[in-house]
Amino acid sequence: MAGAAREVVVSDPIVLSGERTIVGIDPDEGGAITAYETDLGHERLPWLHAGTKDFPASFPLVPFASRILDGRFEFGGQTVVLPHNNPPEPHAIHGHGWQNAWDVTEFSSDRACLRYVHEADAWPWVYEAVQKFEVSGFNLRLSLSVRNLSSTPMPLGLGVHPFFVRTRFCRVRARCTHMWETDDALMSLRKIPSSPDMPLGQGVEPAARVLDNVFAGWDGHMRIDWPEWGVGLDVKASQPLTHLVIYSPPGMSFFCAEPVSNTADAFNVMSRGEEGHGAVILASGETLSASIEFCPDLQG
Repeated sequence: MAGAAREVVVSDPIVLSGERTIVGIDPDEGGAITAYETDLGHERLPWLHAGTKDFPASFPLVPFASRILDGRFEFGGQTVVLPHNNPPEPHAIHGHGWQNAWDVTEFSSDRACLRYVHEADAWPWVYEAVQKFEVSGFNLRLSLSVRNLSSTPMPLGLGVHPFFVRTRFCRVRARCTHMWETDDALMSLRKIPSSPDMPLGQGVEPAARVLDNVFAGWDGHMRIDWPEWGVGLDVKASQPLTHLVIYSPPGMSFFCAEPVSNTADAFNVMSRGEEGHGAVILASGETLSASIEFCPDLQG
């Protein structure tokens, strides 16, 4: 059913390289990026936080981003009950891709393609997810697609979950028209105009405040500046990645700025008729695709 994509035998995590650019990928650990750096000669500049087993540099989000309340939602006349896959958290979070091995179907010095097929289980649909990575100069381009291999429609969300280095003065800027109001469990309630208290368009400093917010109406461009290093990074995302999650927990050396298609608890938000949740209903045989490009600016 899933097709016969050729698997490439790779004995170690993949390393891609370009013009002084190094990208590490671990297919066995969630198809995650483990490093994205520029070699300056005397040092390596990390565009993503150095990956660890607990916190990779970036990982894929399929078939949904963020959390599903208690791991339960209604769709197509059935109740879907998902395992709580990140205990002790009492919810389902980030889907399947980040916790499973991916097959390598293409690999060269500057590009790789990974494939993950999920057979029906508590998630009662079969789907195929594909990640493609390409290094060009300093830039890294990542594309992510999901194809519904089931005979019935499937709810879907997707995105990527990058971890960035949080310095004292780093700043994130993005143009978003709305943000999601949340309940005490940080589940989305309703979409509201962006608050003046959260001036993402002018820039926010993750080190200066605790953040865990979903922004909507994102135009697909984000800028991160590290004044201490004199460099910046432009992140460009395609449709349907119209949501941006900003997460900066206290006491950590990283923050997250996640291009995603859907808000938190999107399938339940869809079920109760709220607008703008970002969840997609993917018909049998259909594919949803998105791309993200990371573009370093060494001039700051």
